[in-house]
Amino acid sequence: MRHATIAVAIAVAVAGFSTTSCKPVPPPPPPPKPAGTITITTTPAGAAVYKDRRERLGVTPLELTRPDGSLMNLTLVKDGHENRQITVMVESGKKKKVHQDLSSATGTVLVDAQLYGPVVHLAALGSTVMAATEMGDHLAWELGVLDEPYCALLQQIWSEVPVVWRTQGLRIEGPPAGHACRLEATEREP
Repeated sequence: MRHATIAVAIAVAVAGFSTTSCKPVPPPPPPPKPAGTITITTTPAGAAVYKDRRERLGVTPLELTRPDGSLMNLTLVKDGHENRQITVMVESGKKKKVHQDLSSATGTVLVDAQLYGPVVHLAALGSTVMAATEMGDHLAWELGVLDEPYCALLQQIWSEVPVVWRTQGLRIEGPPAGHACRLEATEREP
C-alpha cells in the first residue's frame, strides 16, 4: 500500500509538472529593422530642409535617421538660390549621402546620385519615378517639381536621351511610334 501511495503521489506530481511546463510559449517578436541614415549636403551650405514643404527638419549639412522604407519628399531652401525638391528613400541599416548644388540658377536637378548595378525595376507612382538595380540600390525622382506639361517633358527627354524601355531592357532608339506625346509633337509641326 505504501508503494502504491508513493506511486500515485509521484504520478500526480509529474502530471502537474508536465501540464504547466509544456504550455506553448509564443516566440519573441523579431527585432526591429535598424533605421537608415541620410546625410544631406548642399553647395552652398546652410539651406533649410523641409519635409513635405511644411515641417522644417533643420539646415544643411543635415543627418536624418528614419525607419526602413521611409520615402521623404524634401525641399531645400536658401535665400538667393532656387529651391530644390528631392525625394529620398531610407534603407534599413544603410547610410546614404545626397548632395545638391544650389549655386546653379538654370535647370532643375531631379537626382544627384549614382546607382550601382544594372537597373532591373523602373516604376511610376503618381509623379514619382523609381528605379532599382539588381544590387539593391535605388532612387526615386519626383517629377512633380517640373513646370512643363508631361508631353513637353517627354519630348525634351527624347531629344536629349534617345532611350526607350523594352522587355529586353533599355534600348537606344527614338520615341515609340504610337506614343500620344510623339503624335502631339507631329501635329504641332507646320
